[in-house]
Amino acid sequence: MPHLARRKDGLDTARALTLSEWDSVKAHLYSLPRDQKYFRLRFILALAYCTGCRLSELASLTRRDLMSFKRAGEHETQWELVVTGKGGKTRRVQLNRMIMAEIEGYFQQRGYPFFADAPAATPLIASLPGNMMQGGLESALSSPRIYKILKTFFEEAAETIRISDPTLSARLERASTHWLRHTFAAHGIHAGIAVETIRDLLGHRSITTTSIYVTTRRINAAGKWKNWNR
Repeated sequence: MPHLARRKDGLDTARALTLSEWDSVKAHLYSLPRDQKYFRLRFILALAYCTGCRLSELASLTRRDLMSFKRAGEHETQWELVVTGKGGKTRRVQLNRMIMAEIEGYFQQRGYPFFADAPAATPLIASLPGNMMQGGLESALSSPRIYKILKTFFEEAAETIRISDPTLSARLERASTHWLRHTFAAHGIHAGIAVETIRDLLGHRSITTTSIYVTTRRINAAGKWKNWNR
């Protein structure tokens, strides 16, 4: 396990999961029944891990925040997420094919042929079917509810390995939504992503804040950043 920095101001990167710990989290996810709760949980985990969004940002995202673009000289359509963060400041997080497949699959589970067919105000993370807003839109999942879903998931994952891996079990018992933001940053840095890029993706004001994710030891993470699927 790499040594992770700790800062006196409370930003504790020890709350970032290592690659092996993240694999254990995914293994527990894949063991769950394939019902509507599973697909929502899977999407929440994927979205949080692949974007580094804060809890409040995750809860506020809608379909209109998904923007398409094409790079100069390329024909393939790319996608990015426009995130409104602290102080109303917006940032753009480019989405790779893997997370776009997760978005597409989750929206199909909710009855949309294609996510772009959903109304602009449709929440990215929605309540289960049956909870509709006035006007027929799905209801967004609130920040406290997202937090509770992930907290419960981590606690259940911890319980499954309490005997076989008590150290990791104790860590997962403490894990929460914000751990995924730390994990996004740590895995990105270890995979060779520039600190300045991670700063912009996280919406940090200062490069100093982001630099705490740079450690003296590097894990074998090349090519594995944002590795979601097996």
